[in-house]
Amino acid sequence: MIGYIKYHILFDSPTFEIDRIEVEPFYRDKGYGTMLMKQSLFDLIADFPYLENVSVCSTTDAIPFYRKNDFMPYFGDNNLMKILQKK
Repeated sequence: MIGYIKYHILFDSPTFEIDRIEVEPFYRDKGYGTMLMKQSLFDLIADFPYLENVSVCSTTDAIPFYRKNDFMPYFGDNNLMKILQKK
């Protein structure tokens, strides 16, 4: 296993929240986390078309990863959100 993502959909809300995204140290900084994020978002939009955004409460070290993946601060320094693009 290279990595995983754990999330939950907030009840009666257009938001889902990422609890954790983890990539094994050997595979970090090679694009696997971004691929995992993009594929997860694609699958979630397909399965739950009512979802409009994704949020995460990030560690300080992970903020650059989320910013690179178009997450923006929305409440304090470590809370980030991304508006989902639907095609």
